[in-house]
Amino acid sequence: MGEPVTITGVGVVSPFGVGLEANRRALFAGECAVRDARTFDPAPYRVKRCAEVPGFPESLPEGKDLRRLDRATQLGLVAGMEALDRSGLGITLGARDRFGLCVGTTLGGMRSGGRFLASYLERGAEGAIYPPLLQALPAHQTRDLAGRLRLHGPSLNVNDACAAGASAIGLAVRRIRDGVLDVALAGGLDPMSEYTFAGFGSLNLLTADAGRPFDRARSGFHLGEGAAFFVLESGAHARSRGAKSLGEIAGYGEAAEAHHLTQPQPDGSGAEAAMREALLDAGLPAAEVAHVNAHGTATILNDRSEYRAMRRLFGEGLARLPVSASKGAVGHTLGAAGAIEAVFAWLALEERRAPPSAGFREADPEFEGLSLDGGRAVPIDGRVALSNSFGFGGSCASLCLRREEG
Repeated sequence: MGEPVTITGVGVVSPFGVGLEANRRALFAGECAVRDARTFDPAPYRVKRCAEVPGFPESLPEGKDLRRLDRATQLGLVAGMEALDRSGLGITLGARDRFGLCVGTTLGGMRSGGRFLASYLERGAEGAIYPPLLQALPAHQTRDLAGRLRLHGPSLNVNDACAAGASAIGLAVRRIRDGVLDVALAGGLDPMSEYTFAGFGSLNLLTADAGRPFDRARSGFHLGEGAAFFVLESGAHARSRGAKSLGEIAGYGEAAEAHHLTQPQPDGSGAEAAMREALLDAGLPAAEVAHVNAHGTATILNDRSEYRAMRRLFGEGLARLPVSASKGAVGHTLGAAGAIEAVFAWLALEERRAPPSAGFREADPEFEGLSLDGGRAVPIDGRVALSNSFGFGGSCASLCLRREEG
């Protein structure tokens, strides 16, 4: 347990739209952002729908060379700039060596890698367009973000599958507590990619129906894209500049199941361990949790495993705990999911209500006591939330967020 790390800025780009307020409105209205694919031709694929960021990159400002960047970098820049702007720091104070950057991603610049390969196959090695190859590297997004946002402190890239965004935030929290950093911009990003569309389709994880987390008729998810970042500061640093606290990342927990390449531990032990560790790190009992933003992939095995983890952690108290699952609304944003959904958990605490879980209609009878609502927001009575993220290979991460008193 260490000193909680203060949130002073938040930025998000998701299939709901660009910016925090667009996401707040759509989230609590229970909207679903899944549409027919727009940025690539879905004709070869069994599933034609996904959740892309609307009006992007058309909405990017002109004159800053942003439209030539990889889509992942574009998404990250827009979310990162909003977070910095809301923090009051802007990008001018980032030149100090104790202002760091932690970025989680699964795909990085996979779309740019595809463009490079197409160019190579068409023109041969001598005629291939080289820059997209560099843009395909996950480390490139981190370097480009650091350079354009003038963050010259330690910068790190995290890739532990779909837990990456949450893990990047957790890593930033620990570096601030350890005294390595005063401030960090931390979050995750991932673009829509035909590569992953084909990959998850081949695993039969994509649904032609709606995404229905924890529903008895669940049959898989849609892919999504986006980015989200928090500006995190030590309490002392935030107080020294008179920054307004937007809440705290009170704890972080992680676990590695090492059970199967794609399937979770059936009993949910890894997910439970991550949640328990996050609460232990925060110095809080499970009874203090007022809301859970579940990983909720709407697949048979993942939802079952996560339910079992929550049931053991909260016991009979689970029936009184509002749970929400965001992937029915914005799709599975992979490496960005842990950051985007942490923002949604933070919004839930700020609004004092759990958002509706789009796509949810009828609870699976197996999930006794699990409380979701697909049609309306539900009041939250408390200041603490957990945001869960679990990835292929058994990566489990959980963030404990706490709202300011009053």
